[in-house]
Amino acid sequence: MNDGLLGMANAPVRNVGISRTLTFNWSYGYTFYWLCPKGVESVIVEIFGSGGGGGGGYASFAYGGGGGGGGYLYRQVRVNPGTTYTVICGASGAAGSNGAGGTGGVSSFGYGQMSDYPYVTGGVGGGHGQVATWAGGAGGIAYNGDVMQNGTQGESGGVGNETYPGTGKGGYNPYIGIQAPFYLELICSVGGNGGLKTPGTSGAVAAAAGEKGRMLLHFLIPT
Repeated sequence: MNDGLLGMANAPVRNVGISRTLTFNWSYGYTFYWLCPKGVESVIVEIFGSGGGGGGGYASFAYGGGGGGGGYLYRQVRVNPGTTYTVICGASGAAGSNGAGGTGGVSSFGYGQMSDYPYVTGGVGGGHGQVATWAGGAGGIAYNGDVMQNGTQGESGGVGNETYPGTGKGGYNPYIGIQAPFYLELICSVGGNGGLKTPGTSGAVAAAAGEKGRMLLHFLIPT
């Protein structure tokens, strides 16, 4: 019986290219430069924005607010072989101690080479427990992407009780990514937890820093 596949046995197989994924991470620096290889005319960009830092707690009085989660962005970008593109991974939001947490840095692809370059802001830092401004930080925002998801707001801190613990948990990004490895889905874009109140102590209580920004570039190198 002819199922329509008999004539395919000796057909030539077209090699579409070598699949590559490059991972950029703030741990290795802040600004990178990617030289687009010969024959590459399209790249998929995934950006995981940095998380905001948690706000510092204050002695036995109050928990600090959690930092906001970073935004997420996915976009297919037309690129020109031989052109160098700027890759920026935002720094994590600093942990608050005797004050609010720091805001995460901006992450972007093609800044200076594209008028509509994709970028993601970091989460905002959580508030300080001492001065009763312990609100959680706002989530980061994504711009100029095909798929975009803003980060969630960090949880509020507060004086804490059985009804309202006020532990200041850091925000996150609810989007799991499209082509990113699973392990990145678990750790990227997380805001720092607020500093805990510590009964019987006085002074500032340090919080946790937010997660650093990351970027993945997916592309095919023709062979």
